Amino acid sequence: MQTDRFQVEQAALTTATCELADAAQAHHSVDCQNVSLPDYGIALRMTSLQMPRILLIENSSTQRYALSLVLHEAGYDVIECCDYWQAVNVLRSTPSEALSAIVLGWVAHEPELLSVVQHLLTNTTFKLLPQVILSEQPDEGIVSWQEAVPRSQQLHHTQTTELIQFLTDALTTEMEERCISPARGEAQPRSVHVLLVDDAVHDRVRFERVLRGAGYPVQSVEVERALETVLTDSFDILLIDYFSMDTPEGRLLFSEIGNNPPLLQLRRMVLIGAYNDRAVQDSLELGAVECVFKTETERLFLARINALASLIAVQKEAEAERQRFEAILGSVGEGVYGVDRSGKITFMNPAGRKLLGFQRSAEFIDKNARELIHRGGDRRGRDSRSHDVLAEAYRDGAELKQWETVFMRTSGRKMNVSCTVTPMKVDAERIGSVVAFRDITEKKRLERRLLWQATRDPLTDLFNRRYFERSLAREVSKIQANPSERSALLYLDLDKFKYLNDTAGHDAGDRLLTETSQRLKECVRETDDVARLGGDEFAVVLREVTDEEATGIAEHIRSNLQEIAIITDEIRFKLSCSIGIAMIEPDLADKDVLANADIACSIAKRKGRNQWHLYSRQEDKDKESMSEEITWSARLTRALEEEGFRLMFQPILPVAEVDLDQLPNEPNRLWASLSHLPDHYEVLLRLDDGVREVISPRAFLPLAERFNLIQKIDLWVVEESIRMLESLHAVQRDASFSVNLSGTTLSSNDTLHRLNSMIRQARIPPHALIFEITETNAIQNTEVAHNFIESLRGRGWRFALDDFGTGFSSFSQVKRLPVDIVKIDGQFVQDMVIDNIDRHIVSAINQITQSLGLETVAEYVETPDTLRQLAEMGVDHVQGFYISQPLTNITERAASTTQMLRLVEPVAGA
Repeated sequence: MQTDRFQVEQAALTTATCELADAAQAHHSVDCQNVSLPDYGIALRMTSLQMPRILLIENSSTQRYALSLVLHEAGYDVIECCDYWQAVNVLRSTPSEALSAIVLGWVAHEPELLSVVQHLLTNTTFKLLPQVILSEQPDEGIVSWQEAVPRSQQLHHTQTTELIQFLTDALTTEMEERCISPARGEAQPRSVHVLLVDDAVHDRVRFERVLRGAGYPVQSVEVERALETVLTDSFDILLIDYFSMDTPEGRLLFSEIGNNPPLLQLRRMVLIGAYNDRAVQDSLELGAVECVFKTETERLFLARINALASLIAVQKEAEAERQRFEAILGSVGEGVYGVDRSGKITFMNPAGRKLLGFQRSAEFIDKNARELIHRGGDRRGRDSRSHDVLAEAYRDGAELKQWETVFMRTSGRKMNVSCTVTPMKVDAERIGSVVAFRDITEKKRLERRLLWQATRDPLTDLFNRRYFERSLAREVSKIQANPSERSALLYLDLDKFKYLNDTAGHDAGDRLLTETSQRLKECVRETDDVARLGGDEFAVVLREVTDEEATGIAEHIRSNLQEIAIITDEIRFKLSCSIGIAMIEPDLADKDVLANADIACSIAKRKGRNQWHLYSRQEDKDKESMSEEITWSARLTRALEEEGFRLMFQPILPVAEVDLDQLPNEPNRLWASLSHLPDHYEVLLRLDDGVREVISPRAFLPLAERFNLIQKIDLWVVEESIRMLESLHAVQRDASFSVNLSGTTLSSNDTLHRLNSMIRQARIPPHALIFEITETNAIQNTEVAHNFIESLRGRGWRFALDDFGTGFSSFSQVKRLPVDIVKIDGQFVQDMVIDNIDRHIVSAINQITQSLGLETVAEYVETPDTLRQLAEMGVDHVQGFYISQPLTNITERAASTTQMLRLVEPVAGA
């Protein structure tokens, strides 16, 4: 978000100011009197969008003074660094966006600091800025410097004219390029409103056209109507002609704006016919923030407008963010009240009064807390008076820690609270209790949001696959219990959706999926469940329908979806879908019903698409309809027998071992630079089909489940992992692996017995192998799984709960299954830097998990900013593409970065 970026930059600039002051004091032998960072530090970001800012690095005070004068006279804002040490601190603390260009005096006799400055200016985003190197003599270092920086120039200190010309050309080109919209020059909608005031009709028409062409909402008036318009409507920029400003009406307008606080946010820009010192001075004295000239090119004119508009947009977002956080901070604060042994309130602090809405002490003193505050919020049975936990604590002198309940405000609104009750004693005699409470209404709202996200597809707002599987299982169980009832499952696949994605792009594909979802909901009843299974696949559970009704609904959906079309300059795409229908019958399991619907959908596609097909046991048992499934079954069986599977390894990094100040900007570099750390990897499975390089597990694991091969695959992975660990430990490599076990495997007594036997024979220490439990909803025999886990944990082996957070039931799984580690699902981690909801969810999961004494691992870590935020939260371990992509070979972990980066196909977060 721009607001977040604005806040980060402000914090960074404040830090830079402090660091430079410390550096200057420590480096007392150097004259740094010209450094005035404390004066401009706060305004650094605020002015950078209007006046180009030059970072001047020059050891010579004389040269620095002369260069600063030249740059100031040319209209540049100058930051002066009196030596390389100060320059290093500024560059490390200042975002490159805050600078326009860099001028550096070359000092060859300080090679160490010069190399640090050179690294910062040629290997970070600073290398994109124009850079001028001032040197009296040629130097090989300058040549290599210029080769690394696209826009660079070497000049003598005396070539001030050439210096100004180079900076002017470079920055003017950049400003003009910013005027062009990224979408082939088309105008983009702006949120900044402009009032154009000019008595010359032709000028009003011209500049209104230019502004509207750039996407700005603009209104143009004569000067005599300007004040009325400003007071009536809301504007962000006032663009007024100089001669219109210099009229009585214009001066009155400026006076009213200056004396009217609500109008002070209106930025005033003056249009001058051509550059004139007197006109510019008059405009600035009257309160203008910028002057633009009618003789400028339209692109340069828009560059100035865009610069101010960008600042306004940033400030608007910052103000909105500030107001939001002020509201949140206003509700922070623990309330405290005391009660006597009978439960009557004896005191309450101001925070408590504010939270509960009390204005006067008489409203609560000597009133019964149960009836006044927590009435109805703590009932645990029909006899509410005997099951009020807080009232019982008052009476018995019991302690309560973090007890969650509901308090009632004076307005009648309920408030979720977490409270702690402590007995209050005087001279060892209990006289009552003290209750400290805090408002957790927002936390409860977040938990409800988490529950929503756990069951919904984020793009379409339909139910997701997990919810669908539970819904189908419930419907199958109902039909098995009531054989006379009938229900159905529809399995939908959009025809040629991949073609649309490849030709029109993912945005068009997302729009089509969203509209398809809306049409699906309109075509079914409220009692039916519509879900997106993934990609372009959907499913509908139809409750209490006959064959004819199910086919009628399928036809209604098919014909309705035919009305959807994507028409652009590049493509004309009309949607169609293939639908498989399977009736839910008493003798079928939920997996059988889903397989039948899938087969029916495949037959509909083979028959020509854009139709539905009702599964029939007699009709569809032929080899043709099952050929694809049989082929996959044989393929997976052959892979098990002929070593057709391949293992890959993605590093898992302990956050405590990472120097957050030295993070690389590029992904896939961090792990390679930390060769001193112990080896710990998640083992990933791929299928080698002999044609392409590898096949992702997403393509074959669901089929392995269908054909009951998943248990054999799990055993093969564990066996291969143990074999490799034994080899690594034999050569003193203290490596460890995390291996996935499916819910189906953990439900099978026979498979667990074989797994247990394999582990007992392994010649590796228990810490070398961690078992990650996936698909907890597929664990049908929880007792068997629980006993197996406890048995291995008793011998030192550890377990992790994978994909934590994708289902709200994951919290109950922590209680049901004794694990040591929780892996936070990557769908919350990957966007947490730009999504406050995701960030709060990750933080909440981490806090809850660690409060239970468990370790946490965050998946899908793809940027350095994500890693920094996870470190601030206290997450224990991380993995993802920023750390390292999956590796094909770890038998020799070399110190060389090149040897470490033997990568495979990109499968984000593993």
